[in-house]
Amino acid sequence: MDSMTIAKYGGAGCVMLLAYLGLNAVMHDGLFHPEHLETAAYKIETDGEGGGGGAAEPTLPELLAAADLKKGEKVFKKCSACHKVEAGANGVGPSLWNVMGRDIASIDGFGYSGDLGALDGGWTWEQMDAFLTNPKGVAPGTKMGFAGLKKATDRANVMAYLNQAGDAPIEAPAAEAAPVEEAAAAPMEEAATDAAPSDAPAEDAPAEAPVETAAAPAAADPKLLKAGEKAFKKCKACHKLEAGKNGVGPSLHGVVGKDIASVDGFKYSEALTGIDGVWDAANLDAFLAKPKDFAPGTKMAFPGLKKEDDRIAVIAYLSPAGEVAAEAPVKEAAATPTEETAEAPVETAVAEAPAEVDPAMLKKGEKAFKKCKACHKLEAGKNGVGPSLAGIVGADIAAVDGFKYSDALTSVEGVWDAANLDAFLTKPKDFAPGTKMAFPGLKKEADRAALIQYLGAN
Repeated sequence: MDSMTIAKYGGAGCVMLLAYLGLNAVMHDGLFHPEHLETAAYKIETDGEGGGGGAAEPTLPELLAAADLKKGEKVFKKCSACHKVEAGANGVGPSLWNVMGRDIASIDGFGYSGDLGALDGGWTWEQMDAFLTNPKGVAPGTKMGFAGLKKATDRANVMAYLNQAGDAPIEAPAAEAAPVEEAAAAPMEEAATDAAPSDAPAEDAPAEAPVETAAAPAAADPKLLKAGEKAFKKCKACHKLEAGKNGVGPSLHGVVGKDIASVDGFKYSEALTGIDGVWDAANLDAFLAKPKDFAPGTKMAFPGLKKEDDRIAVIAYLSPAGEVAAEAPVKEAAATPTEETAEAPVETAVAEAPAEVDPAMLKKGEKAFKKCKACHKLEAGKNGVGPSLAGIVGADIAAVDGFKYSDALTSVEGVWDAANLDAFLTKPKDFAPGTKMAFPGLKKEADRAALIQYLGAN
């Protein structure tokens, strides 16, 4: 193909392209003239400020109409540490029998805080709802540690439960009739979805009667006290229940309701001395759940009690009710042992400041250690038949470098805190089944406590 032919084809292509562009312009601008309406032909209704509006919040009467008694009973478990629903059964807080509708701060013989005693009127649905939402807002200055219930459904459920827990329930306010289309907004759905109780509803009583103001302790459940006594065994290596008898940790006598870090003669860590307040139910439970979160920087190795039932039981046991067989609310007592224990766990109190340690106890521990000297050294890095015990308190189990442990110990997770050391020293073969260690254990609790303190100081 010669150059002339190529030029013809190229020119033809350009002509076709120009023709196409010209025709397109004519058809678009010449034949068709789109007109823009000043007003939309169909107006879409919106909710004011742009964006779809949500359903209106259910009212208190609507929430009460849909209240679930079983869920309310579940929420109330967090109040049972301080309150009873039996007539005349006061605990750390007053009895909540027939609380709905009764006059505020009106239980005879119960020592209410001044802020509640000054309130007029009765526990109406609205007043109780306001109190459960923000106790300190309703009764400024109250010593009650309960923060309130954020969820409206939790408050409605627990109020409904309290209302029926007596022989004189009051009538709930009637919900206003709702338009058909709004009926779906009824709190039934919300009540069904908001299941788990949030904060501890010390509802009426907690605020009325914080731990320190309680006057007439109620008899504690024997089964609960027994469970608390069992749980307290983890604390025994460091703590005593006798007044004035400090060990590795402070005496826990009367700890429930006492100011934090206030036991005479005991030197606390700065992590605890910097905290204001008292060992009430809320603080004890928080401390026992996660000591290091409650008192950041504490040297106590105790990881806390994961099970709420264990915390409740130990608080009950530590409370005056547990010590004497009757005072206090489940939760309060339980939180106590751990908290103070956390204040001065074996490893903490001892390793933290020798001034905290009882010289007589150290001497007793040194004597007990003589039974261990044949196999163990206290110098770092010096292993013998057994691993070096330097810094053992608070160290991970089976973690000494250069020592070959038996499978019985390497399979055990955790740290050598007071509880684990006490359990191991009591019966090594029960703690680590299959261990080749011939040591039978120390039968006397006093010997174990002294030895743990001695190891913590070295």
